Amino acid sequence: MQAFQRAAAVFCMACIGAELVSLFGGQSWAGRCIKAVAGLYILAVLLAQLPHLPGKVMTAFSGNTAPAATSTARPDALETEILTETKAQLEEYCTAQCRQQFGLDIRVTVTLEKAGQQVMVKKAVAAFPAGCTAAQKQAVLSFLQQTLGIAPTAAEESAP
Repeated sequence: MQAFQRAAAVFCMACIGAELVSLFGGQSWAGRCIKAVAGLYILAVLLAQLPHLPGKVMTAFSGNTAPAATSTARPDALETEILTETKAQLEEYCTAQCRQQFGLDIRVTVTLEKAGQQVMVKKAVAAFPAGCTAAQKQAVLSFLQQTLGIAPTAAEESAP
């Protein structure tokens, strides 16, 4: 794995170098040639490092189509993990946007549903703190409907 990390480091340095040459030399013929040579160098280094990569990474690069030794439950677990993370990020985003735009500390909870290859918001609940006005609630619900594509339900949070 160190060989791959070294190759990635060289790749990054060559990209930065090529971009610096382009900035200092302009987009002249000579600058484009130097950038092209840097790109070829990057490819040469990566190709030279391929034989030193571990077996799993090598099979991905070599196009070996041998069946994976993982069970069929593994993709389902990965999909569930991705959906859970997506749900958490969406809730966090909506909560942060409501705090920023409306000055309210609400808690947004969404339920995602997978329909074929698409994931959609099935249900959304916005829990408002005590003391919110009807106008504030309506503004937040309108924002959430526009953002999520579904009319959210309003809920009152109990006071601590």
